[in-house]
Amino acid sequence: MQIQNPQISNYIDSFYEDQDPLFRELEQLAISRQFPIIGRQTGRLLWQYAALTQAEKVFECGSGFGYSALWFSKGMPKNGKIICTDLSTENLNLAKEIFAKHRPRVKLETHCGNAIEILDKQTDTFDIIFIDVDKFQYDACFDAAWPRLRKGGLLIADNGLWKGSVVNAAPVDESTESVKLFTRRIFKRKDACSSIIPVDDGVLVAVKI
Repeated sequence: MQIQNPQISNYIDSFYEDQDPLFRELEQLAISRQFPIIGRQTGRLLWQYAALTQAEKVFECGSGFGYSALWFSKGMPKNGKIICTDLSTENLNLAKEIFAKHRPRVKLETHCGNAIEILDKQTDTFDIIFIDVDKFQYDACFDAAWPRLRKGGLLIADNGLWKGSVVNAAPVDESTESVKLFTRRIFKRKDACSSIIPVDDGVLVAVKI
């Protein structure tokens, strides 16, 4: 199911023609590797949210080769820090190469392994925590993320509408059910102001209040 009318999507994308060529290069790399990355409109949101919050510390649950982290870095102050997690050492090494060459002002820390376990070990609180792991892990990821988010910080999750499967009346798979449970829990919290933005595959944003 398409979340956004293709004509509307093309109209929005038309304003991004002057985008940094590095992003287009990485988008082509993702296509060649058949590796899923966030959409371009989602990337612009990450940039915007990092700038709005003046985020100095960002934690990513699922980073791939650093495409989403690169968007965050555009809105972060000098010496900001992003912690990237992924199950692939190859992906993380590529992320480090990209940041060393193109974003040396932002510190990148990488951890290979289960994002939830890595987040559980963090003693810091974060300005933004981004969730883009396997969807069946979303609900468990929330349990690790919320206590480590500062007051006023943002929890951002990609695939909040999960290809439209969240509206299916038929029995749903584990991934869809996890996304739906994750969403219900966040919207019920009294210490969160939440919304779902219907761009790309849906972006859930919750402010800790």
